Amino acid sequence: MARTSRGRQRVPMTKITNEASLQVTFSKRRNGLFKKASELCILCGAEIALMVFSPGKKVFSFGHPCFETLIDRFEGRLSLARLTMGHDMQQMLEAYRNVSLNVLSQDLTKVMVLVDNEKKLGVNLSQTMKESMTENWWERPLQEIETDRLEFLKTYMEELGCKVNETRGKMLLPQVFETANNNNNFFVGSSSSNTAAGPYDQMMQTHADQPSSSTGGGLNENTSTWPFSAWNPYLGGGFL
Repeated sequence: MARTSRGRQRVPMTKITNEASLQVTFSKRRNGLFKKASELCILCGAEIALMVFSPGKKVFSFGHPCFETLIDRFEGRLSLARLTMGHDMQQMLEAYRNVSLNVLSQDLTKVMVLVDNEKKLGVNLSQTMKESMTENWWERPLQEIETDRLEFLKTYMEELGCKVNETRGKMLLPQVFETANNNNNFFVGSSSSNTAAGPYDQMMQTHADQPSSSTGGGLNENTSTWPFSAWNPYLGGGFL
């Protein structure tokens, strides 16, 4: 695939005339400068004070362990707070600042790792979408696909399969309930008041309308029309 970008080039050391580009460049370079100063403090235990005036006349400063303390030391002056504060207390404050700075640095490192991972995921997703619109990438030989992209495609396909199975189960669930209801209606008969009575209800009504031949008003022992004598529960609920 032909390279479309110009790549990384050397920036000429002349003042930027475009106002928007100037502000963007200043913001990026300022953050990079403060980041390098923070790393130098952590790795080497250096004490650094930085003061930057933006093109818009705004002031940005960075100091470790304390910006004001370092400025006073540079000018040969001691602040009133340091004159009244004992040496042990000063060490405790500096230790606290160091711990806080280390914690913030670790949090920043974790966030940067997450940002890098999200950027890689976005690049893989964009490349996959681009290839899906131009060619059948799944027909390419696996040897031509990078390992990172193979891992990404594997995870993507597994998640897609889980979503398909979940959606399929939700779509088939009403059909299962409908089939179960139809089977119940076949064996027992419709329970709706608007439908005709089932075979069992009709047989019971027919038997109730027949006169009894017994003198005692009970059942006739010689009759064979009593439905329970011919009902077989193993033949689907019908009558013989």
